[in-house]
Amino acid sequence: TWQRPRFDLAVLICRVLGNVDQPGEAVPVLARFLQNAKHPELVLEASLALCSTGATDAFNVLVGEMRNRGLDYWRDVESAFAGLPMPERVRDPQSVTDWIDRSIALRSRGDFAGAETAADRALIADERSAEAYLNRALAHRANGRPGEAEADLTAALKINPQYYEALIERGRLLNDGPIFTPVVDDFTAAIDLLPNNWRGWRARGHAYGIRYKLDDAIRDYDKAIELEPNRLDTYLEYAEILQGQGRKNEADALLTKAVNKWPEDSRTWTARCWLRREFGLGRAIEDALKAVELNPKEAKAWDVASQIYFARSDFLQGIDAATRAVEADPNEWLAWYYRGLHYYQWAMKEDAAFYNTRDDGAGRGIVENPGQSASDF
Repeated sequence: TWQRPRFDLAVLICRVLGNVDQPGEAVPVLARFLQNAKHPELVLEASLALCSTGATDAFNVLVGEMRNRGLDYWRDVESAFAGLPMPERVRDPQSVTDWIDRSIALRSRGDFAGAETAADRALIADERSAEAYLNRALAHRANGRPGEAEADLTAALKINPQYYEALIERGRLLNDGPIFTPVVDDFTAAIDLLPNNWRGWRARGHAYGIRYKLDDAIRDYDKAIELEPNRLDTYLEYAEILQGQGRKNEADALLTKAVNKWPEDSRTWTARCWLRREFGLGRAIEDALKAVELNPKEAKAWDVASQIYFARSDFLQGIDAATRAVEADPNEWLAWYYRGLHYYQWAMKEDAAFYNTRDDGAGRGIVENPGQSASDF
């Protein structure tokens, strides 16, 4: 059982090993630790540390872990993996595995056309490689060709009907389309294949949730958390589904569990402050301020703070919060909107204060307290 001090020490050791300039010694230690790690946070820390070593040996370790742990694991580390140099066998591929690994590396770097070409070459080497079809499908999908991606995933499953990764990916692809009912056959097949793997339950729960099959979604998400209780992203995704369906109390209870379990992760506080602001559950400002204390780049938390300051007619603090939000994420459109409102109302308030001091009647009709009509969150 990992107690928090021991856990934090393991994280620190991983980070130190990842940054020492001795990759020949660090990589074997990190590789052994990663192979034995079960807790998702320790798995991620060890993987990121391997990426930080900049060693070609780390490349080989990580693609091996991807095959063992699956694509949900890989999506967490892919962007960091992109910085690793390719080993010689991947730079000059000779085997099916080499071409597949080249496709994986190029996809991580955003070279989706190159990833497709590498997967093509893998299929030339072995036309019955289900893994090559899977990786070409991922490149097709990244290039915006879902039809070709589906065809490749179907080909992979014809070769190996029990290919867990292809089942999960085809299920997600089919549910991305403009459909009215969830398509869950692939997820159900994955669950039947590996009933103790949380990934199938979560994927099916999400498909149900976005198609308003909430009772089924709740059942599957609860099962996913039962099987893997240490993945924060599952809690956040589940809470978002509940929030979108108006189940505010269940979402608040779930996010409170996440806050208690991960009190040092700003994402938990941000998600709860947004929920509490939307449904008027109270104490949203405390959650927002805690989130930005932990991570000053939490744009959504600053956004929530700016909205609450607007309701309180605290326009200067609102301008500051909205500014921090748009600096952290220029695409946070609601923060731009509220900053405009804050500037406008602040100007109105200043104008009112000025004109109301005059005795020539010029101040008639000016709103004395423009913030009174603002929504109260």
